[in-house]
Order: sequence, then C-alpha cells, then structure tokens
Amino acid sequence: AQKDAKEGVKGLEPAQDGGVKRMKRVIMLCGPNGVGKTSICRALLRVTPRSAYVDSDPLRLMNPFVLNDETIPTIAKNLGDVIVNYLECPAVETVFFSYGLHGRRREVLERVLRRLEGVRVLPFVMECSEEENVRRMRADGRDEARIARALAFSRGVYADVPYPRVDVTALSAQEAAQEILRRIWAHTDAWRIVPMTQAYAEAIARWAYPEPYAACGAAPDGETWADCTGGESVACVDADGAVCGYFCFGRGARIPTLSGDAYDESALDMAFGLRPDLCGHRHSGAFLGFGMRYAQETLGACALRVTAAGVNARAIRACEKVGFILQRKLWHAQSGEAYYVMRRDGGMLDAGTAAADRRG
Repeated sequence: AQKDAKEGVKGLEPAQDGGVKRMKRVIMLCGPNGVGKTSICRALLRVTPRSAYVDSDPLRLMNPFVLNDETIPTIAKNLGDVIVNYLECPAVETVFFSYGLHGRRREVLERVLRRLEGVRVLPFVMECSEEENVRRMRADGRDEARIARALAFSRGVYADVPYPRVDVTALSAQEAAQEILRRIWAHTDAWRIVPMTQAYAEAIARWAYPEPYAACGAAPDGETWADCTGGESVACVDADGAVCGYFCFGRGARIPTLSGDAYDESALDMAFGLRPDLCGHRHSGAFLGFGMRYAQETLGACALRVTAAGVNARAIRACEKVGFILQRKLWHAQSGEAYYVMRRDGGMLDAGTAAADRRG
C-alpha cells in the first residue's frame, strides 16, 4: 500500500488545455446493502459520456469470501487496478464506483483511495428509509436471512461518514442519478471561462445530441469547430478543466439570412451550447446566467441577442426563463430552416437569471 500511495496513478499528470488543468474524477457511491448503489451507477453511466463504471462485486468473488489480513490487500489491488486502468484511458474522464463500508471494507477502501492520490474523488452516501430498504432487497431477490444481516450490519455504519448524503427513498435510479449530477454541477463557483482551444473545439465537435436536437450542436456560423478557436468563442470548464459548454459572441453567433436587415449593432450576439449529458437536468438557467455575466462584465454588453433554431424548443424556453424576448423569425440562407431572434436589454443581466435558477 505504501508503494501504491507513493506511485499514485501513473499517466495522469494533468494536461494543459488553454492553461487549465484537465483532471480525471471518480464519483463514489456508498451506502447500506440494497439501497440501490449499483442501479444508480448504471443509470449515471448511461447519461454520462466518456465514463466507466467499476462494480466491486465481480472483483471480490472468492470461496469462501472473507475479509482478513490475507485477502484485503488482494481485493484492494483488484479494485484499484481496474479504476486506474480506466483513468489512464484517454477516452474516459469519469469513473463511477460503488462500495459499502461495513466491517473491514473500510480498510479496503482506504487502500484504494491511496492509489487515487492526485485524482478528484467525489463521494456520496445513498440512504433511504428502512422500509424502502427492505422492499428493494426483496425486489432484488434476497432471502430474509441476508436482508436481516444487511439491516443489522450495514445500515448503522454511515452516521460518522462525512460525505454528502442523497435520500433516495422516493427516487428511482434515474432520478437519483439526475440528483447526483445536479449536485456536482451546482458548484458554479468552480466554473471558468477560458479561451477556446483546439482540444476543446475537438471535444465539442464530438458531442451528439438526441433528436430533435441532433442538428443543434453545429459550430456557430456554419464553420467547423476546429476553426472556432478565435476570440469570439470561449469554453466553459468545470473545476477539473473538463469542457462543459461554450459561448460564441459577436458576428460568429449570427446565421446567414436572405434579409439584409436581420441584425444591427445595438446588441451583442451570443450563441451557446451545453454538453449533452448536462442538458435536461435544469442547468440551463445557471449556465446561461454565467455566460451573460461574462458578456456584461468582460465584454461590456448592455444588451444581448440570441438566434435559436426553431426546432430547439429547449433552448428557446431556457432563453425566455432568463429574460430574453422573442423579436422576429428568420430563415437560414442555406438550409431554409426557421430561426427565432430573441433579445434581452438592460445592464443588470443577473436579475433574470436568479429567478430562472429558482424555477429550474
């Protein structure tokens, strides 16, 4: 274990993307037996691109299964090796990991965490009522003796665990996954606007949105994302340096139209995009507010204008929530698709975003 802690995770020296360290992260779910950790991790995996899930159960199958001085180092190495292998893969940014803490399992986890030195680990405790815990274990096919052991030995060990808690009593696995993602995303003090780099542009170019939004991830003004690394486009990154959205300001945020009077210089044009796995989880108000504050404080904007695709009802609703007002309808000169021009005036751009955050 001392050797593992000294070496840390090989190959994870943070790369410099636009002056921001790009870090990997592990989202760890703890909680009593039968609370739903595995189901929630699988739900998180489905909605999080560039992610992997490490299930501890297949990595500690033994006959008999015991945790003692002989087996703990082996099991900890199994878990640590798989997590580290995923973290060293360029295609993986987030690893989900579920584990219980009763008995000597804490000793296993302590060894695993030493292997992850230098990696951002975000832990959560899943909890639910005892009645719901029993219902879930019975639905999972566990016999009454196993349920009784779980209640006796795994429910009371989390009182002194200082991790953020998520009560999943009334939540499905999908709803619990959304709540965890919301909590991770809610740390807006960690967001940063950084220059758009080639690496960020290439990451954004790989984003895939579901229908009917599949065509809404195209680069502003029809250019390829590889060309959008100039001063008009900026990236929004989280505390790990992972790109979670972008903003484009100025003429690059406009569309080509057949109308000569479609735009004037009375407002700063803004285009934006939120990473697909973050869409639909009530992040749009906070994300737009972040970009609006940047436009006001850094670019000196007193009025902002957005041109949204007619099929992108989600973006139109998000803009309306933060105070944008529909002005006119336009048609794209090449595609013929309908677009809506929306505008927000006034110097206090924060005013509408706070209300939007409360409304979600």
